[in-house]
Amino acid sequence: MDAALDCEARMPGYALKIVQRVAAIRGREKHLPDWEQLLTILAELHVVAQVSRWEWPNGAKFENEPTAVGSRKNPEIAVTLDGHTIAYEVKAPCLFAHQEARATNPIQIASRYLDASALPWIVGEEQIYTPPRDNPIKDFLRSAEEKFRPFASSSKDFTGILVICWDDFVYEPISALEHPRCGLLTPDSYFKDESGNAVAFPSVGGVVVVRHLHQLLRACRDEPVGDGLRGPFDYGARGQFPWKTYHSNPLASPPPKVAIDCLHALPPHAEMGTEYSPKEYIMWMG
Repeated sequence: MDAALDCEARMPGYALKIVQRVAAIRGREKHLPDWEQLLTILAELHVVAQVSRWEWPNGAKFENEPTAVGSRKNPEIAVTLDGHTIAYEVKAPCLFAHQEARATNPIQIASRYLDASALPWIVGEEQIYTPPRDNPIKDFLRSAEEKFRPFASSSKDFTGILVICWDDFVYEPISALEHPRCGLLTPDSYFKDESGNAVAFPSVGGVVVVRHLHQLLRACRDEPVGDGLRGPFDYGARGQFPWKTYHSNPLASPPPKVAIDCLHALPPHAEMGTEYSPKEYIMWMG
């Protein structure tokens, strides 16, 4: 409620709307899709609350689920500053099945660059591996492009930012986005059109990856959150772990600096740790 009310201060009516969405998830005991839907809403609230709480320059105007002419698809929040509109679309994956596979399988293929059949130690049914979890990233980019395109088409003063809330294993979305031989934001993307060209997302000004979904899961279980956070909706501080990473889209116009600064996002680099770089495969020991 504190997070919802912080959003309410910027966008009257937001708190009631988010409470109604959460309250609508009920009635099916131990139904995992409901739990994943709840986590998706909480991830959205986590990011929208950060955008709302941030100290924007004077004159910034906020709008919840803005609409563009001729479109019924809405990003979560838009901020207009000095005539330029920045819209944020928040996505979170359904990870329960993937998390279970990742916890039990000895080998994980992290990106499509690596063909599992080429690995000599993955032979026979006893060597089960976890495949890449990159299709949700592709779907998130496609959805964001559909939502942002009507805005970008009607105004050159528009930036769309896709925010992906993932769990602790952030090398998964980073590999899907930036692996130089298959990343979705690279010329060698595994996602091709009918002519064999990489599918582009020109209306998505950039992607921010937030390492927080597991914290929301812990809160739902009434477990303490980690990484020094004070609560499940503590976004953390700029320049402190857990890092939020920014991934530029080379086919889109660079976003205003303020659009990324408000999310404390930085381009991934080696000092962040090995989990913040693209991977091919992981062998889990123990």
